[in-house]
Amino acid sequence: MEIILTLSVLFGVFVLWVNIGATVALSHDDTLESIQRWAQGIFVWAVPLLGGLTVLHLTASHFPEAVPRWVSIWPLKKLVSGEGHAPNTNRNENEGQGFDLAVSHRQHSGLDHGGSD
Repeated sequence: MEIILTLSVLFGVFVLWVNIGATVALSHDDTLESIQRWAQGIFVWAVPLLGGLTVLHLTASHFPEAVPRWVSIWPLKKLVSGEGHAPNTNRNENEGQGFDLAVSHRQHSGLDHGGSD
């Protein structure tokens, strides 16, 4: 029984640490508008662990200077610092060059008469 209580307290402290770190990161992120900060802050505290981890990851990906250094220690280092993302070696030069399936279908079925959409 004592071990369950101890593990529960440790988990609670971890969740609190992540949420406080996410809240501090939001307050230091100058790239967000006020309404975005409020919405993400509500998300952090309404969905405790998942919200905090999501906001930390998003903040670290677009404005890493906002994430406090004390948040990016061992358990969250890869999530917050962006480490561990291996480059995609299966990419080719045609990636990103797609086509509109609706236009292609109209052309194939003879519905396209050369006019604009």
